[in-house]
Amino acid sequence: MGDYEGRGLLAGTHALITGGDSGIGRAVAVAFAKEGADVAIAYLSEREDDDAAHTADLVGKAGRRCAPPLSSDLARKDPASIRRTGEEMSTRAQDDGTTLAGLRWLYTASHSRQ
Repeated sequence: MGDYEGRGLLAGTHALITGGDSGIGRAVAVAFAKEGADVAIAYLSEREDDDAAHTADLVGKAGRRCAPPLSSDLARKDPASIRRTGEEMSTRAQDDGTTLAGLRWLYTASHSRQ
């Protein structure tokens, strides 16, 4: 995928990628960035902090912004946990100068179910 050149198919969009620290999640984050999306990544364990930072670096090298990665287990499907993750990712994105409107939707959707 190193020589893949995006065509701007996702220009102006924002994506939250779960599992973005490695494997398929990393590949998706980089592909979305190459297609023009700003990216935020969430990943399961703080043991993967270095891997997540590497993904964020790759997104940057693809010419897009990546909100500071966040370790969070979204698979638990706990609305409060999802809401906290959405709030934290939104805060990190704003602090980093990255606008991730979809994260506001994530917070609103999980909050309205409580």
